Amino acid sequence: MTIPHTLFRVVLMLLGVCSMVTTNAQWGNRLDAVQEIQRGDNLLRQGNSEQALLAYTNAIQKDNSFADAYMKRATLYSRLGQNMAAIADMDLALELNPYSEYIYDRRAKVKILANDLKGAEADINKAVELKPYDDLLRESRVDTWLVLGEVDMAIQEIDTLLKNSPDDLMLLMKKSVALLQKNQQVLALEVLDRAAQGSPRSALVQDLRGLALMRSERWSEALVAFDAAIGIDSTFDLAWFNRGLVNRK
Repeated sequence: MTIPHTLFRVVLMLLGVCSMVTTNAQWGNRLDAVQEIQRGDNLLRQGNSEQALLAYTNAIQKDNSFADAYMKRATLYSRLGQNMAAIADMDLALELNPYSEYIYDRRAKVKILANDLKGAEADINKAVELKPYDDLLRESRVDTWLVLGEVDMAIQEIDTLLKNSPDDLMLLMKKSVALLQKNQQVLALEVLDRAAQGSPRSALVQDLRGLALMRSERWSEALVAFDAAIGIDSTFDLAWFNRGLVNRK
Protein backbone atom coordinates (compact mmCIF):
# COMPACT_ATOMS: atom_id res chain seq x y z
CA MET A 1 0.00 0.00 0.00
CA THR A 2 1.34 3.42 -0.92
CA ILE A 3 1.61 5.88 1.97
CA PRO A 4 -0.08 9.19 1.12
CA HIS A 5 2.33 12.09 0.78
CA THR A 6 0.80 13.99 3.73
CA LEU A 7 0.96 10.94 6.01
CA PHE A 8 4.55 10.30 4.93
CA ARG A 9 5.50 13.83 6.06
CA VAL A 10 3.79 13.29 9.40
CA VAL A 11 5.73 10.04 9.94
CA LEU A 12 9.02 11.83 9.18
CA MET A 13 8.16 14.61 11.62
CA LEU A 14 7.32 12.09 14.35
CA LEU A 15 10.61 10.26 13.78
CA GLY A 16 12.46 13.56 13.97
CA VAL A 17 10.76 14.45 17.25
CA CYS A 18 11.66 11.04 18.73
CA SER A 19 15.26 11.51 17.64
CA MET A 20 15.40 14.96 19.23
CA VAL A 21 13.93 13.64 22.49
CA THR A 22 16.54 10.87 22.62
CA THR A 23 19.39 13.26 21.78
CA ASN A 24 18.24 15.80 24.35
CA ALA A 25 17.99 13.08 27.00
CA GLN A 26 21.52 11.89 26.24
CA TRP A 27 22.81 15.46 26.30
CA GLY A 28 21.11 16.01 29.66
CA ASN A 29 22.76 12.88 31.05
CA ARG A 30 26.17 14.06 29.85
CA LEU A 31 25.69 17.49 31.48
CA ASP A 32 24.69 15.82 34.75
CA ALA A 33 27.81 13.62 34.55
CA VAL A 34 30.05 16.63 33.90
CA GLN A 35 28.60 18.38 36.95
CA GLU A 36 29.34 15.32 39.09
CA ILE A 37 32.91 15.24 37.80
CA GLN A 38 33.37 18.91 38.66
CA ARG A 39 31.97 18.24 42.12
CA GLY A 40 34.38 15.33 42.52
CA ASP A 41 37.31 17.50 41.44
CA ASN A 42 36.38 20.12 44.04
CA LEU A 43 36.08 17.48 46.75
CA LEU A 44 39.47 16.07 45.80
CA ARG A 45 41.07 19.50 46.06
CA GLN A 46 39.63 19.69 49.57
CA GLY A 47 41.27 16.37 50.41
CA ASN A 48 38.01 14.41 50.55
CA SER A 49 38.94 11.38 48.47
CA GLU A 50 36.05 9.20 49.65
CA GLN A 51 33.35 11.69 48.63
CA ALA A 52 35.20 12.46 45.37
CA LEU A 53 35.12 8.76 44.54
CA LEU A 54 31.37 8.71 45.11
CA ALA A 55 30.95 11.76 42.87
CA TYR A 56 32.89 10.11 40.03
CA THR A 57 30.79 6.95 40.50
CA ASN A 58 27.65 9.09 40.28
CA ALA A 59 28.98 10.59 37.04
CA ILE A 60 29.30 7.08 35.58
CA GLN A 61 25.79 6.23 36.70
CA LYS A 62 24.47 9.43 35.10
CA ASP A 63 26.15 8.58 31.78
CA ASN A 64 27.77 5.15 31.48
CA SER A 65 28.97 5.98 27.96
CA PHE A 66 31.24 8.81 29.20
CA ALA A 67 34.86 7.62 29.02
CA ASP A 68 36.15 10.67 30.93
CA ALA A 69 34.08 9.69 33.97
CA TYR A 70 35.72 6.24 34.06
CA MET A 71 39.16 7.83 33.69
CA LYS A 72 38.51 10.25 36.56
CA ARG A 73 37.57 7.39 38.86
CA ALA A 74 40.46 5.26 37.59
CA THR A 75 42.97 8.01 38.34
CA LEU A 76 41.66 8.36 41.87
CA TYR A 77 41.64 4.58 42.38
CA SER A 78 45.31 4.53 41.39
CA ARG A 79 46.15 7.36 43.77
CA LEU A 80 44.51 5.33 46.53
CA GLY A 81 46.64 2.31 45.64
CA GLN A 82 43.72 0.36 44.15
CA ASN A 83 45.46 -0.32 40.87
CA MET A 84 43.37 -3.30 39.73
CA ALA A 85 40.17 -1.26 40.14
CA ALA A 86 41.83 1.54 38.19
CA ILE A 87 42.75 -0.82 35.35
CA ALA A 88 39.18 -2.17 35.26
CA ASP A 89 37.83 1.37 34.78
CA MET A 90 40.42 2.07 32.11
CA ASP A 91 39.38 -1.10 30.30
CA LEU A 92 35.82 0.24 30.18
CA ALA A 93 37.04 3.64 29.00
CA LEU A 94 38.95 1.96 26.16
CA GLU A 95 35.85 0.04 25.11
CA LEU A 96 34.17 3.42 24.67
CA ASN A 97 37.20 5.12 23.12
CA PRO A 98 39.45 2.43 21.60
CA TYR A 99 41.64 4.90 19.70
CA SER A 100 42.71 7.01 22.66
CA GLU A 101 46.49 7.04 22.99
CA TYR A 102 46.02 8.93 26.28
CA ILE A 103 44.12 6.05 27.89
CA TYR A 104 46.66 3.48 26.70
CA ASP A 105 49.47 5.63 28.10
CA ARG A 106 47.73 6.06 31.45
CA ARG A 107 46.91 2.34 31.69
CA ALA A 108 50.54 1.48 30.94
CA LYS A 109 51.66 3.55 33.92
CA VAL A 110 49.14 1.90 36.24
CA LYS A 111 50.09 -1.56 34.97
CA ILE A 112 53.69 -0.83 35.96
CA LEU A 113 52.44 -0.10 39.50
CA ALA A 114 50.45 -3.35 39.38
CA ASN A 115 53.63 -5.19 38.29
CA ASP A 116 52.11 -6.12 34.93
CA LEU A 117 55.22 -5.07 33.03
CA LYS A 118 54.53 -6.87 29.76
CA GLY A 119 51.00 -5.47 29.74
CA ALA A 120 52.45 -2.00 30.31
CA GLU A 121 54.82 -2.45 27.38
CA ALA A 122 51.97 -3.56 25.10
CA ASP A 123 49.89 -0.54 26.12
CA ILE A 124 52.61 2.05 25.59
CA ASN A 125 53.50 0.50 22.24
CA LYS A 126 49.85 0.80 21.23
CA ALA A 127 49.79 4.44 22.34
CA VAL A 128 52.85 5.23 20.22
CA GLU A 129 51.33 3.31 17.31
CA LEU A 130 48.23 5.51 17.50
CA LYS A 131 50.29 8.73 17.72
CA PRO A 132 53.81 7.92 16.45
CA TYR A 133 55.12 11.49 16.34
CA ASP A 134 54.29 12.36 19.94
CA ASP A 135 57.64 12.76 21.72
CA LEU A 136 56.04 12.61 25.18
CA LEU A 137 54.54 9.21 24.43
CA ARG A 138 57.86 7.95 23.12
CA GLU A 139 59.54 9.21 26.30
CA SER A 140 56.93 7.31 28.33
CA ARG A 141 57.93 4.23 26.36
CA VAL A 142 61.55 4.87 27.39
CA ASP A 143 60.45 4.83 31.05
CA THR A 144 58.65 1.53 30.53
CA TRP A 145 61.66 -0.04 28.84
CA LEU A 146 63.94 1.10 31.66
CA VAL A 147 61.63 -0.54 34.21
CA LEU A 148 61.56 -3.71 32.09
CA GLY A 149 65.35 -3.72 31.80
CA GLU A 150 65.19 -3.23 28.01
CA VAL A 151 68.08 -0.80 28.31
CA ASP A 152 69.40 -0.94 24.75
CA MET A 153 65.96 -0.20 23.32
CA ALA A 154 65.57 2.68 25.78
CA ILE A 155 68.93 4.20 24.79
CA GLN A 156 68.12 3.87 21.10
CA GLU A 157 64.82 5.71 21.60
CA ILE A 158 66.48 8.39 23.75
CA ASP A 159 69.13 9.01 21.09
CA THR A 160 66.39 9.45 18.49
CA LEU A 161 64.60 11.97 20.71
CA LEU A 162 67.84 13.82 21.48
CA LYS A 163 68.33 14.53 17.78
CA ASN A 164 65.37 16.91 18.01
CA SER A 165 66.13 18.17 21.53
CA PRO A 166 69.87 17.74 22.15
CA ASP A 167 69.87 19.70 25.42
CA ASP A 168 66.76 18.16 26.97
CA LEU A 169 67.74 17.72 30.62
CA MET A 170 65.31 14.90 31.38
CA LEU A 171 66.39 12.89 28.34
CA LEU A 172 70.06 13.31 29.24
CA MET A 173 69.43 12.15 32.79
CA LYS A 174 67.43 9.15 31.59
CA LYS A 175 70.24 8.22 29.23
CA SER A 176 72.73 8.39 32.09
CA VAL A 177 70.49 6.12 34.20
CA ALA A 178 70.30 3.66 31.31
CA LEU A 179 74.06 3.69 30.91
CA LEU A 180 74.51 3.12 34.64
CA GLN A 181 72.22 0.09 34.34
CA LYS A 182 74.69 -1.23 31.76
CA ASN A 183 77.60 -0.43 34.12
CA GLN A 184 78.97 2.07 31.59
CA GLN A 185 79.97 4.66 34.19
CA VAL A 186 82.40 6.58 31.98
CA LEU A 187 79.79 7.17 29.27
CA ALA A 188 77.21 8.05 31.92
CA LEU A 189 79.56 10.67 33.35
CA GLU A 190 80.08 12.17 29.90
CA VAL A 191 76.33 12.54 29.49
CA LEU A 192 75.93 13.98 32.99
CA ASP A 193 78.76 16.48 32.50
CA ARG A 194 76.94 17.64 29.38
CA ALA A 195 73.72 17.94 31.39
CA ALA A 196 75.52 19.85 34.16
CA GLN A 197 76.87 22.37 31.64
CA GLY A 198 73.34 23.13 30.46
CA SER A 199 71.74 22.99 33.92
CA PRO A 200 74.39 23.82 36.54
CA ARG A 201 71.75 24.30 39.27
CA SER A 202 70.22 20.86 38.98
CA ALA A 203 70.65 18.96 42.24
CA LEU A 204 69.49 15.73 40.60
CA VAL A 205 72.21 15.94 37.93
CA GLN A 206 74.87 16.36 40.63
CA ASP A 207 73.43 13.43 42.60
CA LEU A 208 73.53 11.21 39.51
CA ARG A 209 77.12 12.32 38.87
CA GLY A 210 77.92 11.27 42.41
CA LEU A 211 76.38 7.84 41.82
CA ALA A 212 78.38 7.38 38.62
CA LEU A 213 81.56 8.37 40.43
CA MET A 214 80.75 5.97 43.27
CA ARG A 215 80.36 3.17 40.73
CA SER A 216 83.82 4.09 39.44
CA GLU A 217 85.17 4.09 43.03
CA ARG A 218 86.21 7.72 42.67
CA TRP A 219 85.17 8.46 46.23
CA SER A 220 86.59 11.97 46.69
CA GLU A 221 85.00 13.21 43.46
CA ALA A 222 81.73 11.56 44.40
CA LEU A 223 81.78 13.42 47.71
CA VAL A 224 82.23 16.72 45.87
CA ALA A 225 79.26 15.91 43.62
CA PHE A 226 76.98 15.08 46.56
CA ASP A 227 78.14 18.23 48.37
CA ALA A 228 77.17 20.18 45.25
CA ALA A 229 73.72 18.53 45.16
CA ILE A 230 73.12 19.38 48.83
CA GLY A 231 74.41 22.91 48.29
CA ILE A 232 71.82 23.40 45.54
CA ASP A 233 68.98 21.75 47.49
CA SER A 234 69.52 21.20 51.21
CA THR A 235 66.24 19.23 51.44
CA PHE A 236 67.40 16.61 48.93
CA ASP A 237 67.39 13.65 51.33
CA LEU A 238 68.70 11.13 48.79
CA ALA A 239 71.84 13.20 48.25
CA TRP A 240 72.40 13.29 52.03
CA PHE A 241 71.99 9.50 52.15
CA ASN A 242 74.40 8.97 49.27
CA ARG A 243 76.95 11.29 50.84
CA GLY A 244 76.67 9.24 54.01
CA LEU A 245 77.51 6.10 52.02
CA VAL A 246 80.62 7.76 50.62
CA ASN A 247 81.72 9.02 54.04
CA ARG A 248 81.26 5.53 55.43
CA LYS A 249 83.44 4.15 52.66
